[in-house]
Amino acid sequence: MESIIGKTFRGQEFALDASKTMYVKCTFVKCDLIYFGGDNPLINCHIENCNITITGEAGKVLGFMQAVGMITPPPQAPPAVGQRPDSGILH
Repeated sequence: MESIIGKTFRGQEFALDASKTMYVKCTFVKCDLIYFGGDNPLINCHIENCNITITGEAGKVLGFMQAVGMITPPPQAPPAVGQRPDSGILH
């Protein structure tokens, strides 16, 4: 396993897997972070304006927690002005 300590990352995508890489005291700015489950790969890190995707086994746990009322799903953003909710096309 690799440990990365004290680095700053900008605009990159990371598939977070603690069995491969641990990030210690790192900063992530405008990154895409994808977490599949398992041990936490981020130790004392700062996350700023990042997209976080929870999927795989972690996504199943999240879905279960929502189903039993332990957490509520994030609110859905309303469609942009002039955008139909069922499409990505602006009119």
